[in-house]
Amino acid sequence: MIPENMKQIIETTDDTRFLIDLAKMALSSCLNEYVDWGEEILKVALDKIKDARKLVRTGTEFAMSRNYEIRPYARNAYLLASGVAQDASDLVFLADSLAHPQIFGDVKWGGKVYHMAVNRAECAEEYLEIADSIAQYQNCFNFPRPSEVFRLAIESAMATDKMPVIIHWIFEKNGTNREEWALPVFEEAVGMTIDEAFMKYRIMIARY
Repeated sequence: MIPENMKQIIETTDDTRFLIDLAKMALSSCLNEYVDWGEEILKVALDKIKDARKLVRTGTEFAMSRNYEIRPYARNAYLLASGVAQDASDLVFLADSLAHPQIFGDVKWGGKVYHMAVNRAECAEEYLEIADSIAQYQNCFNFPRPSEVFRLAIESAMATDKMPVIIHWIFEKNGTNREEWALPVFEEAVGMTIDEAFMKYRIMIARY
């Protein structure tokens, strides 16, 4: 159990960076007593962080640590992040870290969070962000299909006069494989080719 004078400092400080570094030091110890301290300090630190992205970055820091003993504690931060996420974009940020093979590497959990993001999305831009993230994973069958998420983006854009957002996104491929899965969906859903749509919305697109 943490000494009372030390516990008082831990509970009253707002310096979460200090607490996380202190927790990492304790968790790296070969003494069980210090490991227990580290777990307690980490819990206090994470409870003080109310921002989902900061929690995800903390989880990523643990997940990518050279010290294998503290890597599992990334899960603690990720769990809290999923609970305080404010929008679909926060959930995508979390899922990207969970699923990435060089970070946490849990595609099952990542897939669940991507589905949460789809359910939370409220606009075309958020659907497009989700589609872009999941398109990089070719064989993860528990993930939403990027083409289906893209269709939701189109439906949202058509309902809110944001088709230029979709067209601009397609043209700004930046080395992605969007033409393989996005263009067929676009042409079927909109009833025109991307070039025809560009001509129709070219004045509005110029504003983006």
